[in-house]
Formats: sequence, C-alpha cells, structure tokens
Amino acid sequence: MLVFIFSSSMIDLLNNPLFQALFNSQVPRIIVVADAPVFTIVTSNDAHKHATNLVGREISGKSVWEVFDPEGAGGDGAVLLGEALTAAQMTNETVVMPPFRYDMGALDGPGMVERWWQLEIMPVGRNGNGPKFLLTTTNNITERIFKERETQIAQLDLARMVEERTARLAASELKFRNLIDQSPIAIALLTAPALTIDAANPQMLRLWASMENRAPESPDLRHFSDKRLADVLPAVAEQYANGIKAVLDTGESYHEQELSYRIGPAGQQREHFASVFFDPIFGQDQTVSGVIVSAIDTTGQVNARKELERAYEQVRLSKQAAQLGTFDMDLPAGTMEWDARCRELFGISHDVEVTYEKDFLTGLHPDDRERIETVISGLFDRSVSDGVYDVEYRTVGAEDGRIRWVRAKGKVLFDPNDRPLRFVGSVLDITDQKHEQRLRHDFIAMASHELKTPLTSLQAHVQLLHRHAVRDRYEVAFHALQQAEKQVIKMAKMINGFLDLSRLESGKLHLNLDRLPIATVIENVASEVRLIHPAASLEITTTEDVTVMVDKDKIEAVLMNLFTNAIKYSRKEKYIRVGCTTDGHTVTVSVTDQGIGIQPAHLDQIFDRFYRIEHPDSKYASGFGIGLYLSQEIILLHQGKIWVESCPGVGSTFYFSLPLAPSGAAEDLAAQPPAANTVQQPPVSTDF
Repeated sequence: MLVFIFSSSMIDLLNNPLFQALFNSQVPRIIVVADAPVFTIVTSNDAHKHATNLVGREISGKSVWEVFDPEGAGGDGAVLLGEALTAAQMTNETVVMPPFRYDMGALDGPGMVERWWQLEIMPVGRNGNGPKFLLTTTNNITERIFKERETQIAQLDLARMVEERTARLAASELKFRNLIDQSPIAIALLTAPALTIDAANPQMLRLWASMENRAPESPDLRHFSDKRLADVLPAVAEQYANGIKAVLDTGESYHEQELSYRIGPAGQQREHFASVFFDPIFGQDQTVSGVIVSAIDTTGQVNARKELERAYEQVRLSKQAAQLGTFDMDLPAGTMEWDARCRELFGISHDVEVTYEKDFLTGLHPDDRERIETVISGLFDRSVSDGVYDVEYRTVGAEDGRIRWVRAKGKVLFDPNDRPLRFVGSVLDITDQKHEQRLRHDFIAMASHELKTPLTSLQAHVQLLHRHAVRDRYEVAFHALQQAEKQVIKMAKMINGFLDLSRLESGKLHLNLDRLPIATVIENVASEVRLIHPAASLEITTTEDVTVMVDKDKIEAVLMNLFTNAIKYSRKEKYIRVGCTTDGHTVTVSVTDQGIGIQPAHLDQIFDRFYRIEHPDSKYASGFGIGLYLSQEIILLHQGKIWVESCPGVGSTFYFSLPLAPSGAAEDLAAQPPAANTVQQPPVSTDF
C-alpha cells in the first residue's frame, strides 16, 4: 500500500484517505518539494504548525529557508537541516537526523525561542531517478533536551558539592577547634566515659581559673590534653557533676541556669553566676560519647534582677501608704501577679492566679479594650515607647459589675539586648476625679445652653436699637451699639464653643457631610474675616480646585479659628498668607502669619484643651484655650491631620489636611437623608 501511495501524483497522494489519516495525525509532519537547495513547502499538518509556532500563517509555496530563517536558527541548525534534506533527495533514502537546534519565532512578540528537534526525512514519489517530494516527520524534543541539560547541571553541581564537602570534612576538626577558640562564649569538650578534657577555649580556661581560684596561666590549665576533669579541676568537676550526669544518663541537653561560684581570696570573695549548658555528643553507635559544655557569665543579669526585687519591695511598701495597686508581669515566664488592691479595682476578691487574657483584657471596659491593647503591644518595642506606660481606662468588676476609672503607670524592663523581661507598675482609682470632671463638663454645657437663649434675645434687641440709631443718625448710640453687637457676637461664639466642647466630650458632635470645593469654603471664611478685621491683609493661593467631603460649618469654624488666631498674634501689618495644595489623595490647607511665633517647648501642647501660652505680647489676648483643641478634634473627625510649624519672632504656619472626595460621592449623598442628630454651629472664634 505504501508503494502505491508514493508512486501516485501529489494530489492523489494528499487525497488518499490512508495518507490523510497518517499525515494529519498528532505527529508533526511537513511535505516539501525535492528541489534542492530551495525545498519548496507543499503542505504541513496542524501538529507541525503548532510545534513551529506557525498557526495562522500560509507557508505553502514558500522555500523552507524563507519560512525558517537560517540566520535566526541558532548554532549550525540551518546547515545540518540543509545537508539532511539534500542527502535524502540525492540518495532517495530515509534520513534520520540526530538532535539539533533550530530556534523558532516567539508567539507573543519579536525574538526567537530556543527549540531542539529530531527529524525523519522520507523521500516520496518519483522524479526520474530521485524523489519528487520529501515527507518530514518533525519531533520537538526541546523539553527532553532541557531536562537532560538540567540533569547534567545537577550532576555537575552534585559532583562539585561532594568535592567541596570532602574537602571540608578533611579540615573539619581543625576548623572546629579554631571555632571553639575564637568563640566569645566559654566552650569545652569532654570525652566520655572518663570525662577527659579534649578541648577548651581561652574563655573557658579563664572561667575555670576563677572557679578554682587559680591564675589563668597555671601549667595544669595550659596542658590539659587527655587529662580527666576531676584530676585537673576538682572544684569545676564538682560544680558540673549534676549536669554531666544528666546528659550521660538521658542523652538530652541540660541547663544550669544560675550556677554560683565565688571569686577572690578568702574573706574578700565575691559571688558570681554563670548560665551553663551541657549538650551530648553522639558516636556512630548513637550512644553519648562526650559532652559539650558552654557557659555565659550572667552575674550582671542576676544582680540586676536582685536589685529589681529589692526595688520592688520598696515599691510595695510605698504603695500601701498611697493606696496604690501593683502589677508585675514576668514576660519570659508568661505569668502575671496582682496585689489585693489591684484585684479590688478589677472587682476580684479571690486569690487565684490571674492572667493577662482572662482577667486583665476581660476586665477592661469594651470601649477601652482595643485602645489599651494597642498601647501595650507597643510597650515591648524599646525603640517605640522606651517601655513607658501611662494610661487611663475603665474596668468592669468581674464580681460586682461596678465600673471604675483607673490610671495605670508602669515600665517595661529590658535586658542588654533589648528583650523585654518584666512589666511592672501601679494602678490608682480615679473614679471620683472622673465624676467631678464630668460634673464640671455638665455644668459648662448647662450654663452655656442656658446663657445662649437670653444672649440671642439680647443680640436681637441690640441689632434693633442699632438699626434705629442708624436711621435716626444718633452717632453716639450708633458706635456704642456697634461695639455692643460685636461683644454679643463674641460671647455667642464663646458659648457655642463651650457647647461644641461638651458635645465632643460626650460623643454627640456629629458631622453633616457635603461635597464642596475647598477653595470656596476658604473664600467664604476669608470674606467674613475681611468684614470683621478690615485692617488684615489675606493673600489666598490655591493651586487646584479640588473637592472634599466635609461638614461645611465645622471646617469653616476651623478656618475662622486659624485666621483670627493669625490676626490676633500678628504685628501691625497683619499680613496673612493662605495656601491650598493637593498630592492627589489629600488636600492641605496652610495659614501663615508674621507674628510672634511659638516657642518649641509649646508645640507639643498647643492643641491641648485649655492650653494657653504665657507670653508678654499675648497676655491681653482673649480666649480660654479650646479653639485649637476643637479644631484638632474636628479635623480628626474628618479623618484628617493638623499640625503647626513655627519660628519664634518670625511667625507660624498652621496646616491641616483632609482626604479628597471620592468620585460619585455627591450622587451617593444626594440619595441619603440628612444625618441624624446633626447640630449646625456658627464658626468657632479664636476667643477660646
């Protein structure tokens, strides 16, 4: 049947069902004309197109060298392929090519991809004494070649590794001994069962000399090879006896945490401590053939711990007089101790052991728990907090359910490597203080609310009289009423500020958010400031018109506070510069004055409640010190930040940043009802 196929015309051949079944199989095949050196392509099956990255390209009628660029073949692949095709045509015999490289164009872009092939070239048909066509079966063996290459590399790596390890093993004993000698830790090797000294570094020799009250250069310490430890160093052997016996009996490591020994002549000896580790050395039969002894001088740590224990006792006596509760956490051991007073503040009457999770965290008020956990997590990083602990929180009594306010102060103690060892401190009941503070806040809120109504009525009457004075041209009354109206407005703003403070501290100060251009908000407040302070000069610069999601009244209150502060503490010129910039995520507003400036010592407290700076140039400036505090809280409610930079005698710049409004925020707000419990307030004056 094959002879019949090969002797037929190409059209008959291609249409022959048997040939089609063979040709269009999963094996990549291509037919070319035996017209060396051109080798015109007749056809190729789908498997061949996929193997050679030619899917979708028409290659029939083109030369093999036109489709498969010899220049990009890589290596001598083009030469080998040409020779094999020519040999098949000239000899009219099947040629099987050994593996060769012939790179293909990349599917996903320019460049070539390395490919390896193994071809069988079979002459087909007759053309005189030679074949008419060449049927080539193309096997893509790239993956096999790559795996063989990886295997060769792995074998070379393995051989190199074996060679290197053999070399290392040859010098291992010398290196090991050098390592022992150069180690900063005292190390010695003892050979079982006689416990002869096999090696000991200088650090261990000095330690042994101290334990034996000998000089380190003693002959019996310098020439110890193959001598029994008990013969050379009887005092050391006695100290090590328990540890060595434990290792030999169990085959497990043993740790003597505080091995005590004394140094110095009789009558002048000082107690020293060492942490000693005994580790087994196993022979080929897996029995203990020796012991590695390593030691670290822990005298400083032990003395520090004892000093801490003495200090703790002093604290215990002191806190009894001050009705302080105390706590003590041993961090490595994971234990916690509370005294009776501390247990009382958490509503606990039993003497059962307490734990951090079960008693402390559970005993915290739910509203304070996350905040206190965050503070404590930062305590154990010395670079973050230096271990200083000073917080206020509420407890909920475990047995009585009573809510108590507590102030806790403490300190985390670290070892020389900054590892936390102990967390100690005291707790003080401040429930009565908090209650008194709450009464003061309630009184301020009540008084401010009660004053607001008559003040509003008074303002209306002053405005009415002012209009009559203007109409009747009563100049004396006109100026007096104008000043009276200013003072009434000033008092109204002060009262509103106290009300906002009360709402803020009771959690009732809410935001009524709108999507607004920040430049418009700034200009609105600037216009009002120009009317109130006509002598002030405001220069406003905005680089971009950006929008923010803000409570208009409250952000205007912040701006009014910053503007009037800048005017109040500026010199005669009262030149104020206002800037507005954005980084694509937030907008930053700045207010710069040329005033008296702020001393560096005050910068960290400038936003504290009721904080006022004592300065000769500002002692007559009105206010209660809550304007900047309220401004800070309003900005924080908007998820923003506020800060100040100042140079004494030159001026100050106050900044605040707000997140930009997300796209679509206006549409979302339009579909929502007004925020519940939202209180609209006029701008807060700097008179606070």
